[in-house]
Amino acid sequence: MGVRRRDLLLSVDLIRQILAKMPKDGDIKAPTPNVLHWKVPVGETFVRSECTRGEFAYYMVSDGSEYPRRINVRGPSYTHAIALLEKMIIYTNLADVAGLMTSLHTYPPEIER
Repeated sequence: MGVRRRDLLLSVDLIRQILAKMPKDGDIKAPTPNVLHWKVPVGETFVRSECTRGEFAYYMVSDGSEYPRRINVRGPSYTHAIALLEKMIIYTNLADVAGLMTSLHTYPPEIER
């Protein structure tokens, strides 16, 4: 049995376990705070998050008001694809660059920052 098939069967098993433990009646949604009135504590933070193409990094600074003072997001396209693309693009035809960027899962709006 292949690895992907075992992964699929394990995922189905986990979903069945979760569904069996869900309450049969009542609300299953957790209460969500109003995002328009959050009070963010004073300070700064750096958070990393995984996505399908790599790692997103978020740097946020707050002065204690409802609005952040600074937010910087770095996506995986810039850190992974562009670093490789600079070396792979040498002596490549211009017509082949789009295909090369696609093969590296490059997302142009993410790089444009």
